[in-house]
Amino acid sequence: MIRVVTQNPGVGVKPQVQEIEHSLSAMQKLVTPEHMTSGCIELVYMPELADEHKIDMYVNEEGKFNGCKANFPIFGGRDIAFGPVFFSTADDEGETVSLSDEQVKVVLAFLDKTPRVLVL
Repeated sequence: MIRVVTQNPGVGVKPQVQEIEHSLSAMQKLVTPEHMTSGCIELVYMPELADEHKIDMYVNEEGKFNGCKANFPIFGGRDIAFGPVFFSTADDEGETVSLSDEQVKVVLAFLDKTPRVLVL
């Protein structure tokens, strides 16, 4: 099991701290919206989370093209994350592992100050 933070699209939708099975299929399920049966994950490098805190953000690889709803702005508003996302971290070998308590706080603070996208 690994601990992650998830954020689904929608104004007023709160992030969730979850423990999931440590498998690719469980991670794919996190980024798969309800109207789809499966989704591929893609790591999006977020400097404000990755550089100092070693936090990774994963999105649906085709979220912009497969009907996923807009979630929140990224890269200073130059792009938008579409569909459900999750945050985790990696160990020294690059294996996805649980967020620490401090990393969970960083992700929740990041999401708290990041506006949700109303309509796109």
